[in-house]
Amino acid sequence: MGKRVISRRRGSGTGRYRSPSHRHHGAVYHPAPDIVGEGTVMSILPSPGRTAPVAEVLAPQGSTVRVLASAGLATGDTIAF
Repeated sequence: MGKRVISRRRGSGTGRYRSPSHRHHGAVYHPAPDIVGEGTVMSILPSPGRTAPVAEVLAPQGSTVRVLASAGLATGDTIAF
C-alpha cells in the first residue's frame, strides 16, 4: 500500500497545509453591497499568511475596509466600490 496523494492531503486541511491564522492582521472581506462610491487607499500592509498584500481603504461612509491589493495598487489611489 502506498501513501495518500499529496493533493488529497492538502485538501483535507491538516495542520501542515493550513494557513497560519496568527499571522493574519485582520479579516479580509468583499465590501458590503451598501457601500457605493469611491474609496481611497490609506495603506498597503504585508500579509505573511497570504500570498498577496492587504490594502486598507477609506470607504465613502468613513469606515475602513480591508481588501486584497491587486498589482499596481498604491497608497493614495482610488477604488470604485
